[in-house]
Amino acid sequence: MNIQFEQRAYFKTKLFNETTNKFNEIILANLIKHYKLTSAKGNSKYKDFSDMPYHIHIINGIYPALLLLEKLFKEDQIEDPFLEQFLKAFIMGFTLHDLNKITDEDDLQKTVENNLICIRSIIHGNNILYA
Repeated sequence: MNIQFEQRAYFKTKLFNETTNKFNEIILANLIKHYKLTSAKGNSKYKDFSDMPYHIHIINGIYPALLLLEKLFKEDQIEDPFLEQFLKAFIMGFTLHDLNKITDEDDLQKTVENNLICIRSIIHGNNILYA
C-alpha cells in the first residue's frame, strides 16, 4: 500500500512546512506502513479497551506541539541552521516517545536498546531523512 499525503502550508514558515512535509512522506508513511493497526495503548493494563492507532496518537500531538514550537522562535531565528537540526530531532523524539507501545514492551529505554530494527523501519524510506 502506497501512502500519499496532500502537502499544504500548515505552518507560517517555510522551514516548518518543508520539514513536516518530509516527515509525512517518509517517517509517517513508514509508521503507517509497518504499524497501522498498532494501538496507542500498547501493552498497558487498558489494552483491551478501544483506542486509536499509534500513528494517529503521534499526529494528534505533533502538529499542535510544532505550532507552539514555531511560535517560540522569532523570525530571525528561523534562518539559523541549528534550528533545522533541532526541529528534526524534536520530530524524531516526539515520534519515538512511545516506541515501547509499538514493540509491546513496558520499558522505553530497553525498547530503544533492543529494537534498532524497529526504529530503522520507521525512519528509513527511499532515503534517510534524519541521518
